Amino acid sequence: MNHNDLMLLQKNSMVEGLPIIINDHIECKACALGKQHREEFPIHVEKRQTELVELIHIDVCGPMQTISLGGAWYFLIFVDDRSRYTWVYFIRRKGDVFEYFNEFKTMVEKQIGKCIKILRSDQGGEYTSGAFKRYCKDNGIQQ
Repeated sequence: MNHNDLMLLQKNSMVEGLPIIINDHIECKACALGKQHREEFPIHVEKRQTELVELIHIDVCGPMQTISLGGAWYFLIFVDDRSRYTWVYFIRRKGDVFEYFNEFKTMVEKQIGKCIKILRSDQGGEYTSGAFKRYCKDNGIQQ
């Protein structure tokens, strides 16, 4: 309870055994901390890319405990940094990532009319193969 309420209880003798409070104002660390104001975390909208598909985040999740109806153990996810639009592909093995990335790149660039410039991943083995790196380099995609 706050100090003023305690003083009111004492004044009206509402609580039996309440010690007599002499000081009108007591500073309590817990009360002071509870009343402190905290600033909100700043939102850095300017850190997002300015163009669609300029930066694509990519990740593979799995293997899952249960196989999908189509026989996939993994799923491959692509997220556009600007719009946060997400594409998901169900894949049978991690070795299929390069094939699905190639398919995704073609589809996105034809539909949106812009090229993928940066591909951000966790640098797992499925993204660091020689063929994948060479393909990105040949197409001007920064990993």
